[in-house]
Amino acid sequence: MLVSPQERLEKQKAAIQKEIEAQKAEAKFLAEEEQFYRSHSKSELMEMWESRGDLNLTDGELAILRKVVREAMGITPAPTISLKVCGDCGMVGSNCSCRRV
Repeated sequence: MLVSPQERLEKQKAAIQKEIEAQKAEAKFLAEEEQFYRSHSKSELMEMWESRGDLNLTDGELAILRKVVREAMGITPAPTISLKVCGDCGMVGSNCSCRRV
C-alpha cells in the first residue's frame, strides 16, 4: 500500500510533536527531581548517594543527584577547555605549523 507524501509528512510531524512533548515532560520531571534533592540536608544527600544502586535511578536522575551532591559538598565542576585542532597539520592552536587555526 502506497502512502501519499502528505500522509507521510503528517505522520512525521505527529511523531516529532510526540517526541517534543516527551522531552518537555522529561525536563519537567528532572526539574522536580532536582528541587526534591535540593530540599534535603547534606547528610541525607550522602545517604542517597551511597544507596544510589538500590534506588534504580535513570541516567538523568543520577546526573542530577550527582550534581546536587557535588554542590552540597562544595565541589565545583572543572572548567571545560576547548582546543581547536588544525585539520591540515593536526596541531593544536598556536602550535599549528600551517597557521590555519
